[in-house]
Amino acid sequence: MRIDALLRSTSARVSFVFAVLITAAFLFAGVAIWAATRNTAESELRQAIQLEVSAIETEYQTEGLEAAVAAVRARAERPGALEYWMADSGGTPLVGDFRGMHGPEGWHHFQVSEDSVGAEKRREMLVLTENLGDGVELSVGDDFGRARAVQQSVLTTLAAVGGFALLASLVVGILVAKRALSGMALLDATLARVAAGDIEARFPVRESSNSDIERIGIAVNVMLDRIEQLMADVRRVSRDIAHDLRTPITHLQQRLEEAESAASRSEQIEAIDAAQHKVDEILRIFGALLRLSEIHSSSSRDHMDELNLASVAEKVADAYRPDAEESGHALTFGASGNCEVVGDADLLMQAVANLIENAMRHTPAGTEIVVRAVAESNTPRIEVIDNGPGIPAADRQRVLEPFMRLDASRTTPGSGLGLSMVAAIAELHGARLDLGDAGPGLRATIEFGHRPGH
Repeated sequence: MRIDALLRSTSARVSFVFAVLITAAFLFAGVAIWAATRNTAESELRQAIQLEVSAIETEYQTEGLEAAVAAVRARAERPGALEYWMADSGGTPLVGDFRGMHGPEGWHHFQVSEDSVGAEKRREMLVLTENLGDGVELSVGDDFGRARAVQQSVLTTLAAVGGFALLASLVVGILVAKRALSGMALLDATLARVAAGDIEARFPVRESSNSDIERIGIAVNVMLDRIEQLMADVRRVSRDIAHDLRTPITHLQQRLEEAESAASRSEQIEAIDAAQHKVDEILRIFGALLRLSEIHSSSSRDHMDELNLASVAEKVADAYRPDAEESGHALTFGASGNCEVVGDADLLMQAVANLIENAMRHTPAGTEIVVRAVAESNTPRIEVIDNGPGIPAADRQRVLEPFMRLDASRTTPGSGLGLSMVAAIAELHGARLDLGDAGPGLRATIEFGHRPGH
């Protein structure tokens, strides 16, 4: 894997950012701990020195100078003892060999030079000097070496932990980045295959993984499935268009040839009229196709508003009632419940009209057609019911496909697009078209979604 690709990956960049943050956090913690340990060590050292001075002062007050000097000598011989300096009123040393400790009364802090006599490798001293009485002065102090040792130990431990955390974050970041890049490489290879024409290529998804790349891959697979289905639909529709237009175009050609070879003017006019009818039929098919395409591609809600399904369905039923009676059908309308929905009135009127025309076209004279707008359980729907021959259950889903016409319907006028258009309009409105058994006959239902709060 190329290092530049790794460095450009989001995972690696995030890991580097976290590494920087970890380093900064440990540096801040180191400074804080250094200051805290220094203050704590100095405070503890002051307490120890103060206790020592108080004890010796008590010894001097109660037992006298000689006892105090003996006590200081005894204390100085203990392992890890403090530093002591004791002098009389004339400045003569009584105890101690580090004259540099002597200073003004009170606390004082100083650096020890390397050539100081009696310093014993001490470098930084904290000393308390007090007058015990009669001019006798006592200085007790100690080096900060032990405090620095504690600080050094803490800082070393902190640096080791910080370095391990930094290294671990970088290693984990690189591993995560490599895994993400491998997933991206698979996704890129899949898309490259699709671009090359392999529409069946899919991103390999592992069941045990739920990474971001995996989820993107699943979404890409769903998209490719949809594209493949759309391409299959396009091929099928193109095949159906060619099949359904072949017959009217062939008839048109035959009528034109008849007009060309007609023996009389009347025969020629008759052939031309027949050809015109075929042209009208072809134009109707193309018009229906364009309308269906517009519905499928529409994603705008600009023309949708609150409307009443009962009002829409009643208008269409009233418009078709004269044609239904003329063809020997009985068309009635009924409504119940609150049938308000949000939709496109023109498209919904088109859907109801197509369902009525489908019922009139595929049922014999004397058939009753009922148009209903119903709202039950807050679910509005439009129903077009007839008591004709109906559609076999095995074919009810097939007839919703464009140009799909059952054998019994081949001799009737129509393009086979009416129910497809109704299904597309229903889908655009978040509804669904259902074809059921009316016992006898067909029940075509456009059912809208549940309306909460109504």
